[in-house]
Amino acid sequence: MGRVPALGYGGVHGADRAKVFAELCDVAEEIVAIHEADGRALPDASPRFFSGKFVLRIPPELHEALALKAEQTGRSLNAVAEAAIRKGVATA
Repeated sequence: MGRVPALGYGGVHGADRAKVFAELCDVAEEIVAIHEADGRALPDASPRFFSGKFVLRIPPELHEALALKAEQTGRSLNAVAEAAIRKGVATA
Protein backbone atom coordinates (compact mmCIF):
# COMPACT_ATOMS: atom_id res chain seq x y z
CA MET A 1 0.00 0.00 0.00
CA GLY A 2 1.26 3.46 -0.85
CA ARG A 3 -0.07 6.74 0.51
CA VAL A 4 0.44 10.47 0.06
CA PRO A 5 -0.94 11.77 3.37
CA ALA A 6 0.16 15.37 2.78
CA LEU A 7 -2.08 15.50 -0.31
CA GLY A 8 -5.06 14.00 1.48
CA TYR A 9 -5.22 10.89 -0.67
CA GLY A 10 -6.18 7.53 0.84
CA GLY A 11 -3.76 5.30 -1.02
CA VAL A 12 -2.99 2.83 -3.75
CA HIS A 13 -3.01 -0.94 -3.21
CA GLY A 14 -1.40 -3.79 -5.04
CA ALA A 15 0.93 -6.78 -4.84
CA ASP A 16 3.66 -5.28 -7.05
CA ARG A 17 5.56 -2.52 -5.21
CA ALA A 18 6.88 -0.94 -8.41
CA LYS A 19 3.38 -0.72 -9.89
CA VAL A 20 1.96 0.70 -6.68
CA PHE A 21 4.72 3.32 -6.58
CA ALA A 22 4.20 4.26 -10.24
CA GLU A 23 0.43 4.57 -9.74
CA LEU A 24 0.97 6.59 -6.58
CA CYS A 25 3.25 9.00 -8.47
CA ASP A 26 0.55 9.41 -11.12
CA VAL A 27 -2.06 10.09 -8.45
CA ALA A 28 0.18 12.67 -6.74
CA GLU A 29 0.80 14.46 -10.04
CA GLU A 30 -2.93 14.48 -10.76
CA ILE A 31 -3.74 15.92 -7.33
CA VAL A 32 -1.13 18.66 -7.82
CA ALA A 33 -2.55 19.46 -11.28
CA ILE A 34 -6.10 19.69 -9.88
CA HIS A 35 -4.97 22.05 -7.12
CA GLU A 36 -3.13 24.22 -9.63
CA ALA A 37 -6.08 24.26 -12.04
CA ASP A 38 -8.43 25.28 -9.22
CA GLY A 39 -6.00 27.94 -7.99
CA ARG A 40 -5.71 26.25 -4.62
CA ALA A 41 -2.50 26.02 -2.64
CA LEU A 42 -1.11 22.58 -1.91
CA PRO A 43 -1.48 21.34 1.66
CA ASP A 44 1.44 21.94 4.03
CA ALA A 45 3.84 19.02 3.58
CA SER A 46 5.84 19.60 6.74
CA PRO A 47 6.02 16.48 8.89
CA ARG A 48 3.59 16.24 11.77
CA PHE A 49 4.89 15.73 15.28
CA PHE A 50 3.27 12.99 17.35
CA SER A 51 3.90 13.25 21.10
CA GLY A 52 2.79 9.71 21.82
CA LYS A 53 0.04 11.00 24.11
CA PHE A 54 -3.68 11.21 23.42
CA VAL A 55 -6.92 10.94 25.34
CA LEU A 56 -9.08 7.94 24.58
CA ARG A 57 -12.63 7.66 25.81
CA ILE A 58 -13.76 4.07 26.37
CA PRO A 59 -16.68 2.47 28.20
CA PRO A 60 -16.09 2.04 31.95
CA GLU A 61 -16.36 -1.76 31.67
CA LEU A 62 -13.53 -1.82 29.11
CA HIS A 63 -11.43 0.42 31.35
CA GLU A 64 -12.07 -2.00 34.21
CA ALA A 65 -11.17 -5.02 32.06
CA LEU A 66 -7.91 -3.38 30.99
CA ALA A 67 -7.08 -2.50 34.61
CA LEU A 68 -7.78 -6.08 35.73
CA LYS A 69 -5.63 -7.48 32.91
CA ALA A 70 -2.83 -5.13 33.92
CA GLU A 71 -3.06 -6.22 37.54
CA GLN A 72 -3.19 -9.93 36.62
CA THR A 73 -0.16 -9.70 34.34
CA GLY A 74 1.88 -7.34 36.51
CA ARG A 75 2.03 -4.73 33.77
CA SER A 76 0.91 -1.12 33.71
CA LEU A 77 -2.46 -0.12 32.34
CA ASN A 78 -0.61 1.80 29.63
CA ALA A 79 1.40 -1.30 28.60
CA VAL A 80 -1.74 -3.44 28.36
CA ALA A 81 -3.63 -0.79 26.37
CA GLU A 82 -0.66 -0.26 24.05
CA ALA A 83 -0.38 -4.01 23.39
CA ALA A 84 -4.10 -4.21 22.60
CA ILE A 85 -3.92 -1.23 20.24
CA ARG A 86 -0.82 -2.66 18.49
CA LYS A 87 -2.60 -5.98 18.01
CA GLY A 88 -5.68 -4.24 16.65
CA VAL A 89 -3.68 -2.07 14.25
CA ALA A 90 -1.73 -5.10 12.99
CA THR A 91 -4.93 -6.95 12.12
CA ALA A 92 -6.79 -3.95 10.67
